[in-house]
Amino acid sequence: MISCLTNAVSASIGQKNSNSSNKKTIPGWNEFVLDAKETATDAYKLWQQWNKPKQGPVFEVMQSSRARYKYAIRYCRQHESRILADSLASSLSSKNYCSFWKNISRSLAPGSTYPSKVGSAEGPNDICNHWLMHYKTLFNSVGYDSNIMKDIISGAATPTTGDFMFVSGTEVRDAIASMLNNKAADWYGLCSKHFKRAGDLYYVILSLSCNIMFINGYIPAEATQTVICPTIKDKNGNLSDVTNYRPIALATVYSKILEHILLNRLEEYLCTSHNQFGFKRGHSTFMLSYF
Repeated sequence: MISCLTNAVSASIGQKNSNSSNKKTIPGWNEFVLDAKETATDAYKLWQQWNKPKQGPVFEVMQSSRARYKYAIRYCRQHESRILADSLASSLSSKNYCSFWKNISRSLAPGSTYPSKVGSAEGPNDICNHWLMHYKTLFNSVGYDSNIMKDIISGAATPTTGDFMFVSGTEVRDAIASMLNNKAADWYGLCSKHFKRAGDLYYVILSLSCNIMFINGYIPAEATQTVICPTIKDKNGNLSDVTNYRPIALATVYSKILEHILLNRLEEYLCTSHNQFGFKRGHSTFMLSYF
């Protein structure tokens, strides 16, 4: 069922371009360029549907929207320093320290480089196999007793339909709307933007699948496929050192939707210590400097 849903989204909308992450990020893109780009894209598709006329209102809309899009890009490139400074000042004044230091890192860090050697492996294929064996050994280092796990699962009580609050299509739509764009694609090559443009009927089908999983207490393995990407810790350090990398797990968008739904329902019951500053909304480890 999950494969059918993801294939339908991929076939109707298409996959995210994997080369988009290699392009240079333009400061102010989301504020000045993103809306103009989407408008220009829609106008261009409409122009194509009308057999590419050389004059008339459809041609004029396509031409003007394209000009606004190019002007927005030129504006950001010409005022790159000022836009970056305004973004830093806004993040600092609003106490959004995560965004502040992220922008600092982007402005100071050198461009992404891909080492030709990691550990004892050389070449793309050998390096890929090297990371496969490395993380396979690392993540399987903790003991796992299948019999104990089966006893825990069998002892867990599944909810009845009378006690269960069903997931609605509106709840799924709100969860998807709260997800960020421009994130890396998952195992199936899909990102949150594909789900946002799928439509209300797709949200209803997603809500039905969520209800089935919650009632039966089972999530198929296809929904939990994860891509592990090694990320450099210190770009100025030794790029061939395995310890200079940390793994980043890219979960499926479907599993993120489930997590958002659960978090929205349980957030009011979750509380943390007043001494916690990391991984907490409205807080940052930078705030410890005031103590």
